[in-house]
Amino acid sequence: MKLLSYVLTRKLTNAVLEKAAQDGMMEDNSRRVRQVSIYQWSFWLFALLGLLVGGACWIFHQPKAGLVMFLLFEALAVPGLCIQYNCLLTYNEEGFTWRNLLRISHRYSYEEVTGLYQSPLRVVVELNDHKRLDLDPGWVNREQFAKAVCKYRSQKPPKLAPPVVGMSNSEIAEAYENGVFARAMLVRKDDLPQFARFKRIHYCLCALAWLFAIFAVVGLQTFQQMGVLTGLFLCALPGLLCMAVSLTLYFRYPQYFTTREPPSVELLPKPKRSIHKRCTNAMVSLLTFPGGILFFLAQLNGQPLLRPLLLAAAVAVLLFVGLLSLFRRYSWEYRKFRIGYVSFAFCQVLFCLSVFFTLAGLFASI
Repeated sequence: MKLLSYVLTRKLTNAVLEKAAQDGMMEDNSRRVRQVSIYQWSFWLFALLGLLVGGACWIFHQPKAGLVMFLLFEALAVPGLCIQYNCLLTYNEEGFTWRNLLRISHRYSYEEVTGLYQSPLRVVVELNDHKRLDLDPGWVNREQFAKAVCKYRSQKPPKLAPPVVGMSNSEIAEAYENGVFARAMLVRKDDLPQFARFKRIHYCLCALAWLFAIFAVVGLQTFQQMGVLTGLFLCALPGLLCMAVSLTLYFRYPQYFTTREPPSVELLPKPKRSIHKRCTNAMVSLLTFPGGILFFLAQLNGQPLLRPLLLAAAVAVLLFVGLLSLFRRYSWEYRKFRIGYVSFAFCQVLFCLSVFFTLAGLFASI
């Protein structure tokens, strides 16, 4: 059954991506670069599914489970819908305007473009030597925009190196041998004497996170009887502290810890497999989730939830934005190789959801 679910999910995901790439090849003369509509409908489907699942749980007298399922699906749907409706690029002969997720518009002249990568599937524009607009196959009119940059700029912009995302399998395999992955993902030879110690730290942190998650699941009923502070300190906080340690280690020792998934073993030669960095952040962020959500469920006793949920959501969003800002500014891999941003963001979504549920449960009990 699990294999069937995996196959169906994989086929559905591939179908959406193929449809997005197909629609993204269409162009018009609107001078607007926007995302394809299939993504928009997918996010609306997530939102509707959360409403249906949450309502079904409520009908079958499971209001706590219904609330949690509704919040989970909406947490997946709302950011995507915001991006669909708020992120837009428009251009003319003088320059172009980019409107971001917060509906803040930035106007740029073509002379501010300091680099350009263009292929049939992807367009990357570098602005003022540091900021980048990355338009993947899901963006309509991206090639028209790239042509406008070359046409209206006084000189043709310098060519950027191909981005990591969107590489073919052969390019990825080559990158593990002598390209960006070989430099960014492997521990240096000079660091090998310390690597064994950091591997032990990685496995200890992951083991602790597993223990805390299992302890939270097993001890839920006990925490409900022993009070709010006991549940907080025994159920939710240990996992969050593990995640805080994992984040600290990632920023302090970036050559040993990564938030990205390890590569398939076929792509790495045997001598390099033993010195690949540890995926600590991803594992621990996943295992913080049970403690936070179970603590939240333990505090639901029929009291009003709107104010606690809004306060917790505000803190979680601020934390998420702050972590992404830290990553963009201090991450060794991102600053040097422009990789790891999506994986880091995904891990922090799980972590911030755990913080959200923990704070919502705490505020609801006050």
